[in-house]
Amino acid sequence: MPDQIIEVNPHFEEQMTDQLNKLPLLKLEYKFLDAYLINTYKELNTWFQIRENALTAWGYILFWMSYRKIYLNEFSANDLDWNLNIEGTLNYVIGISKQGWFNARNRIVENILPAVLQENGVIYFEVTDDEDFALINVLLGNEQGEPHSRVMKMVSICQRLFPEKKKYHVKISGYQLLEGIEVLDTQKNISQEHLPYVWITQLNFSCIHAFCENGENILKEFLVERVR
Repeated sequence: MPDQIIEVNPHFEEQMTDQLNKLPLLKLEYKFLDAYLINTYKELNTWFQIRENALTAWGYILFWMSYRKIYLNEFSANDLDWNLNIEGTLNYVIGISKQGWFNARNRIVENILPAVLQENGVIYFEVTDDEDFALINVLLGNEQGEPHSRVMKMVSICQRLFPEKKKYHVKISGYQLLEGIEVLDTQKNISQEHLPYVWITQLNFSCIHAFCENGENILKEFLVERVR
């Protein structure tokens, strides 16, 4: 039996636009979220302790609170082993940097930086007022993946260590030893405005994905109703 041809209402787009125009706002203002955060943020460090296994969660909270223009007074977490969970520590560091806790950030970075550089095979690292520079030796480091992944991983690390910098420069060297083989993506020079934070892109993707799914379901319901 041939597939049934479903006629779509030619006024569907017009009707949807009309519904959108009736909405009081086309964006979320987070009023209730802001009210909740304002009334509770001072108690966060008494409700939830900062531990090595919760550093990413803390970084995420502090990061997004800064985007809601809510800033906490710096509180201590000096008894932690910052090298126990370096990935979590990096995520925590971006959170406290966004909160403006730069003294605490600098102490943590000084603590973990040797391990970070060794793990990623970095043989030269420099931080200036506006930029970060990192040079990776292809033969060193715990990961021996393709150059693009190693370079971009180090770019992400630099951004989390120093999110206030304007540009990040990362290069991986040593491929010139492989005569006759052209290797691409061995160097990145990325400005901050062209390097969106992963937590923001993840949220945007989730929202767009949910919107597309819901929109598809609405369209399916509309078509089914038309067939009936």
